[in-house]
Amino acid sequence: MSNLDRVVFSKFIYIIFFILGSLLTFILPPYNYTFIGFLVFPILLFLLEKNKIKNYKFFFLSGLLFGFGYFLFSLYWISYSLNFDENLKILKPVAIILLPIILSIFYGLIFLIFKNFVEKSFDSVLVFSIIFVLIEFLRGVIFTGFPWNLVVYTLSDKIEFLQYLKIIGTHGLELLLIILFCIPYLLLCNLKLINKVLIVFTTILSLFLFFVVGKKLLDQKLIKQETDFVILQPNENILNIYNRPTKHLNNLIEISDPENHNEDTIFVWPEGSIYLEDFKPNIKNLEKIFSSRFRSNQKIILGAINKYNKKTYNSIIVVNSQGKILDKYNKIKLVPFGEYIPFEKLIRRVGFKKITFGYDSFTKGTYRNIIKINGTNLLPIICYEIIYSGRINTEKHNFDIIINLSEDGWFNKSIGTYQHFYHSIFRAIEEGKQVIRSTNQGITASILPNGLIHKEKSLINGGKIHTKAYLLENNTLFSKYGNLIFSLLIVILLVLQNIFKRIIK
Repeated sequence: MSNLDRVVFSKFIYIIFFILGSLLTFILPPYNYTFIGFLVFPILLFLLEKNKIKNYKFFFLSGLLFGFGYFLFSLYWISYSLNFDENLKILKPVAIILLPIILSIFYGLIFLIFKNFVEKSFDSVLVFSIIFVLIEFLRGVIFTGFPWNLVVYTLSDKIEFLQYLKIIGTHGLELLLIILFCIPYLLLCNLKLINKVLIVFTTILSLFLFFVVGKKLLDQKLIKQETDFVILQPNENILNIYNRPTKHLNNLIEISDPENHNEDTIFVWPEGSIYLEDFKPNIKNLEKIFSSRFRSNQKIILGAINKYNKKTYNSIIVVNSQGKILDKYNKIKLVPFGEYIPFEKLIRRVGFKKITFGYDSFTKGTYRNIIKINGTNLLPIICYEIIYSGRINTEKHNFDIIINLSEDGWFNKSIGTYQHFYHSIFRAIEEGKQVIRSTNQGITASILPNGLIHKEKSLINGGKIHTKAYLLENNTLFSKYGNLIFSLLIVILLVLQNIFKRIIK
């Protein structure tokens, strides 16, 4: 028995799976070391094939440890949100360890199911890729759904390849990417030399064609509108926003500088900019403050904590220059433990409370409504609602621009801030719509419908950016059919698999 075999068949193998998962973390933003995928996934398949005679328990534990390593090092920043309350700091170890353990169960299931298909063949690679992406899709759906840190986000800085999001969406692109990552494993399989050469040639040719077509899609014409947006990033300490609301409001107005912008300008302020109770602000003379600074037809889109009929909502509201509320949207996808407590009555008995300020859970809105301003239809998205591929416009509204308000100060300038931001780029391309993104502390940006960043404010800078509205000439295929295309892609790949098998025989 070789030294390699001794390691592969020893208990040390579990540590290797954990290390591989930890290493895969660097595939994600802000690192984007995509080449790591070409190492991790072939090694995974090699190790699983070597141990294919082992029981289901081995496969599940291997996936569990792989997933634990991956989520432990890519989601550690979630514990930072507990820094804002001394009473919650005791829960930091729970946040660091428990969430990765829960999420790693999905990877345990991937390996568990794959045990039935382990072999050295293209069939095995395709089945592994399909199982992997289907379980990842499930991770974003069941319970509240948490489709964060999908492997495909490694492509977030490769804009030409991202253009396929317009057609096959995030999960479809991830499926193709996982297959690509596994290609080196096929070179270890018992295939004829000519077949291995064919695989390498086909892969290189496919990547070249994908790039060329992606470049063509990237160059699709955008239509510039006359609508003016001024997007704010105040970069204010979260505690100051809640403890000094009047000072914060004055700061927002000073940054906006409305007197020096056009009459029809739309100002976009971040999530949680003001607090309302029964639609009355907790700031005296709000109407007077607004009317003294804003021009008559200017509008302000802002995030508000909105308490109404003894219920609290995380809202986007639209106000005019007199401070009058014109429209609103109440967030429908709440963050568990951040904005509401699952099984609240039971958990309250042990003294647990949600992380964001205030001790009552938020109430979720009923549906996502369109906000219309100056003839422009806006789709409102608050914070992490942006992470759900194919599910941000389930009502199939006709809209022009996505408005995304967020408060990324909870992430403490960690990698979580970048991970959150790149979801916005993916949604812009999928939907073929510009994303206007305003954060207090984070990355504020105007993202074009093709995913290019038109203007942005980096993580450490406060201020504002000015942008026009941009539209894509035609709706994207994905915006029309959503993840049905992902299902169709799986069928197409299975058909192509049978054709490929006949060719290489």
